[in-house]
Amino acid sequence: SQLCGIGNRSVRPGVNDRVTGLRRYTVPMRRPTSLAFLAILFSASALGATPADPYAAARAEFRAAYATAGALPAEGVIPSDSETLRSYPLYPYLQAARLQRRLEDPAAAPTIEAYLAEHGNAPVARSVRRSWLMSLAQRKAWEPYLAAYREDVDDSAAARCNWLTARVAVGRTDGLADQVTATYLTGKSLPAACDPAFDWLRAQGLLTPALIERRARLALTAGEAGLARFLARSLPESQAGPINQWAALIEQPRTAIESLIANPDRPVETEALLDGWRRFSRADAEAAAAFYPTLVQARGLDARNASPFALATAQALSWSRLPRSLEFFALGHPDDFDERAHEWHVRAALW
Repeated sequence: SQLCGIGNRSVRPGVNDRVTGLRRYTVPMRRPTSLAFLAILFSASALGATPADPYAAARAEFRAAYATAGALPAEGVIPSDSETLRSYPLYPYLQAARLQRRLEDPAAAPTIEAYLAEHGNAPVARSVRRSWLMSLAQRKAWEPYLAAYREDVDDSAAARCNWLTARVAVGRTDGLADQVTATYLTGKSLPAACDPAFDWLRAQGLLTPALIERRARLALTAGEAGLARFLARSLPESQAGPINQWAALIEQPRTAIESLIANPDRPVETEALLDGWRRFSRADAEAAAAFYPTLVQARGLDARNASPFALATAQALSWSRLPRSLEFFALGHPDDFDERAHEWHVRAALW
């Protein structure tokens, strides 16, 4: 209708109709503002005209070069490229594919370093940076590694640990102990690349039982029971015992809690017991609700100290929309209610 210049004309229902509530109305169709523009449009369409592709030749050349990049020899001169290919927007990806083949070639080092300097942290350069640093570390080329490493860019644990190892190897140890310690203090497992730096820290007498215990407790907080147990092996029993007990509460919370209920005189850290109780509640909220009175009695918890355990049970029950959750929310002390507890208390009340 528009193309024929028909004015405000209603169309059949189901095409341009709009329905709001019980009221139906039609969208008016407007007269074209420029018949000259439509004439140009129809002419271009009829002739099949399309914009010229300025990169057609470069794209064909790029595809051919990229297809052979993986077959280039690991050493030797990189093929020279035409100006057309160099001007193609994806040309840096061709360079990256070629450089990945030449990481072990000493003659390619200046080219790789210039490429990384030019492209910085651009996505196209990231894989080249990772591979280049890994290659330097494997060859123990520590001076070039220190020159290439960028702390703000190369943020993987392996890259950082190789940087620390490189500093040990070349004797740049000013402030190194603090940086190795900061890297060590994580609750997650670290790659084998970190071992030389930690061995150096141990040789300096700084990898103390207190520091190992700190890391083991970070691992427990992160739920990494296996790492915590591994670290506890090098600790005296007085330090290792509580760590292994907490690890058991992470790995088998119900079994560990049943054992603590059956042995009320056995000491346990409150934080560890609460962590295990939360895990038990999440796994089986109704069983935790049934165990709750026995736990409180066996561990001698007064109302204030029992509050966090009650709230953990309440939230687990509320996630399953079980009515008993309100009973346990009522046992919680106001100071123990965080935003999440308030939210699920409201949800439980509504349900």
